[in-house]
Amino acid sequence: MKIGAITTVLLLIFASLGANVTLVVATDSKDTECGYTEGNLYGFPLIKGYQVDRPDKIGNVGNFTRFLAENFNLGVEIVEKRTPTSRFFRNSDGTITAYFTVSPTCYQDERGVWHDITDEKSTDIESQWEGKSCCYGYVWYRYGKDLGVERWPPKVGCRVSRSGTLYLPVGQHARKWNLGTSSYQYYSRAFAQWDISSIPRFTRDGYGGVDSIERVRISFYVSSERKDLFHNEDYPGHRQYADLMIYNLEGCVPSWYENVSTTDQGSEEWNKIMQMMNDCRDGILYAGPIKVSRKNPGAITIDITERASDRLKYHLNEDLKWFAVGFVDKNENEGAFENECGGIVLKGGGSYLILEVTYTLLPARCAIFVEGGVDDDLQYCFHRTASYGYETFKELGYYDDYLFYLKWPQKSELKYLITETVPKYIKHRVGNQHCDLFIYFIDHGVGTINPASPMKGNFLLNPDWEEMTPRELDNWLDEMEEKSGAGFTIILIESCYSGVFIGKEPGEGVSGLRRVVMTSTDANNPAWGNTNGYAFFSKPFFDALRDGKTYGEAWEYADSKIDPPKKKIYVNDAPRNIDIITKINKYIKTIENISIGKILMEIFEGILKLIVNESCSPFLKGSNEFQREQNPKIDDNGDGKGAGTQYADKLPLGGDGKTAKQLRP
Repeated sequence: MKIGAITTVLLLIFASLGANVTLVVATDSKDTECGYTEGNLYGFPLIKGYQVDRPDKIGNVGNFTRFLAENFNLGVEIVEKRTPTSRFFRNSDGTITAYFTVSPTCYQDERGVWHDITDEKSTDIESQWEGKSCCYGYVWYRYGKDLGVERWPPKVGCRVSRSGTLYLPVGQHARKWNLGTSSYQYYSRAFAQWDISSIPRFTRDGYGGVDSIERVRISFYVSSERKDLFHNEDYPGHRQYADLMIYNLEGCVPSWYENVSTTDQGSEEWNKIMQMMNDCRDGILYAGPIKVSRKNPGAITIDITERASDRLKYHLNEDLKWFAVGFVDKNENEGAFENECGGIVLKGGGSYLILEVTYTLLPARCAIFVEGGVDDDLQYCFHRTASYGYETFKELGYYDDYLFYLKWPQKSELKYLITETVPKYIKHRVGNQHCDLFIYFIDHGVGTINPASPMKGNFLLNPDWEEMTPRELDNWLDEMEEKSGAGFTIILIESCYSGVFIGKEPGEGVSGLRRVVMTSTDANNPAWGNTNGYAFFSKPFFDALRDGKTYGEAWEYADSKIDPPKKKIYVNDAPRNIDIITKINKYIKTIENISIGKILMEIFEGILKLIVNESCSPFLKGSNEFQREQNPKIDDNGDGKGAGTQYADKLPLGGDGKTAKQLRP
């Protein structure tokens, strides 16, 4: 019988008794289609060309996601690193590529789910992002004559935006009227500034950070607009192109959000605008001249790595949260009328101005969280517990770059992650640095949902019923350690019969030197979890890590929540459970229909072990007492035996636990 049907029967019985209990299950299964992409680099495909590591965190997929998929060769998005103006992708070669926009392209709802911004929501969402360090705009300088007299004083102005589409003129224009006796000339320069605060710093007290900048590119969009700053007119004699120069913008763009213009030379507004005008051209020349034309509109991507990488490092080292460039037409100021004035118009906002940065990471401690299962009643428990572990390591200071979350991975994908990707992150490239790898698995354990399976205790990876054996994981870890020279590898497996990963006999599991293997139970018993909550061992384990405990101390604390301080718990220790059980027994026996009563009794006897008391501790029925059947194990001396009794244990125990009590995340 499916656990869903059993749950329904129990709820009907409990409702009639007025009981209030929590149901804890080791579940049956139901088939579902596994939607993950094939191939080595793990990811869940949202649309063609776009994969994410956390599909549960993605809601509406809109234009910007499609734009990236169609125009860039993307890895797998690290969703936890996403902001309204940035997205980070993990590449198969171990690098990270980030795409930054000058205005928001998405937003996060109250449930933590990301949605692409739609037109009807753009104004509201983008306004909430104002005040951040991303923006775009232009500055201009104008002078002219009226009836041949120099009576018009020079005028300067700027326009800065953080949302919506803004046209950014670049170049020099002029206009004549009154038979040529009146005229003006002006030139304009554009700028773009991105918020790069989500890139890791270069150093972070041993927790890793950026090692090198591999590539820096800028993508901009040339518009077909044929107009100057002030008139929607096209001048036949003006050139329709610019020799575009891209410079480093030395200063952070001032926090103005409206149009500013003045003729008062020496005023505060004048000085700020002229400072920005100079900044657009006085910095490092990243690229140019680049011939761009209004006659050939579209997106252009320019590689500026050679001259921009050092500047980007400076910004990261100095904890500057922004990176900016200026756009200038090389032909400006050559005489507007004499030299065929003209220029181009760039589009600003959303996908029109993108900074692309690819970087490698310093070796650091990594963590992998694998959510297995077959999408049945316990999947919520698996997901909630694994997510809690992920958030725990974020709170402990791990960058998202070093955290991997896999839900229902194919075996080939998990193998590739451990043997190929992880070594690129933890390989000791500096001296003899050894870095820890923490791997967390949560799932049923094959024997729970298929008791007849000869492979009792294997880890069930996905709804395709792929299994991972201890021998396979051991081989993958051997390969990873050989490639990376990693330090200690810490493994925690939360599943029924997970003790097989330590081994029923020495040499059968994944135990080894410089490995700490922890399991939520032994090889002969199930593990327990709340369908509406967490796994009973893992939750207190992660709680202890959050409190600053070592891995060994966290194991002790979680073990104390599973195992009692004495061998057995008698009836007096669980009066609430006994009262409920007695009521159920009496209720079933009063049913007149013998066949229905017999069926209900069989159901009751079969799932009695699933009832828990108010502290969510699992119990099983004996003749006159209740006894637990979950015994956490630990092995950190590599002998493959493991330690852990049915009591609440203190480490070290039986030769195990000394190393674990010295290691922290």
